[in-house]
Amino acid sequence: MHSIQLGGSPFVTADTFSIGTSNALHHYRAADGALLKFKPIKERSRTYRYPDGSEYRVDNATLLCVRETSHRLVTADRKHIIVRGGFNAIEIDCDGWSA
Repeated sequence: MHSIQLGGSPFVTADTFSIGTSNALHHYRAADGALLKFKPIKERSRTYRYPDGSEYRVDNATLLCVRETSHRLVTADRKHIIVRGGFNAIEIDCDGWSA
């Protein structure tokens, strides 16, 4: 697992592996053993905005898992990204609501 610091807000990337799909959801197993359910999305970008003014942008997200403390995304180029909670807005560039 790799951790980076951007504008005072922590973001973590992690590798996961697919264990199957059902009902248009993609299931992944997290490193801690938790089963994660991802919904397919099609977004050009999403920008998370934090109270301190910092921003974090994710391009070409294809899968989204919303958890109590974070959002987990998979991008078209297979990057696995965890965005920590605490943001106060998300700007999404897409053709319509997908999730």
